[in-house]
Amino acid sequence: MATIGTFFADGDGYTGIITTSLVQARMVIVPDRASGGYAALIGSRTVGFADVLADGTLAVQLDANVLPGPGQARLIARNGVHVLVV
Repeated sequence: MATIGTFFADGDGYTGIITTSLVQARMVIVPDRASGGYAALIGSRTVGFADVLADGTLAVQLDANVLPGPGQARLIARNGVHVLVV
């Protein structure tokens, strides 16, 4: 698995930096009250959504303009931080 981002818990969401072949930016993953999951935002632009899996990780689906290919990643707790891996 390749790490494409490092995040820290921030209230009831996560804040971090994502780096892909298409983008390097500050991203937040915040609760999305409408869906019951999370929304991934770069600035004020929604670039994906996430759902909590049974093991407590987040399955993150990112737009093709952020992560080429299937656009699927996981946010996993690792050594006190959260990493976004593909």
